[in-house]
Amino acid sequence: IHQGEFITSLVIILTRVAIESRTLSPKQLAVIHKFFMKNLGYVSSDLKSLDRLVDEVQLKKPDINRFVKEYKKSCQNNYNLLLIALCYQITLVEKNLNEETQSLIKKNWFRIGAILRTT
Repeated sequence: IHQGEFITSLVIILTRVAIESRTLSPKQLAVIHKFFMKNLGYVSSDLKSLDRLVDEVQLKKPDINRFVKEYKKSCQNNYNLLLIALCYQITLVEKNLNEETQSLIKKNWFRIGAILRTT
């Protein structure tokens, strides 16, 4: 795993999915924090760099297609289903799975699914 690319692309994708129809809530940010603390050994002081990236994503609202590709490349297609699960988790924590967000997740799910079928 290319950890820097993995972390950056994951945070960008999750933030972008969360803000598809509104601003990022504290509960949604907590999902991101909890994942990094539980699974990647982050401590509170490490989260500040993630928070800066989250803030930048909220300001710029980048297209996530590029970051989905970077995510898949960084983990060599080993954690694609994790990405989908986290996208739904970050959306459902606020019961905010609306049409726009569902469309964004599905669009990227098909890209990931195509990769899974060819590997």
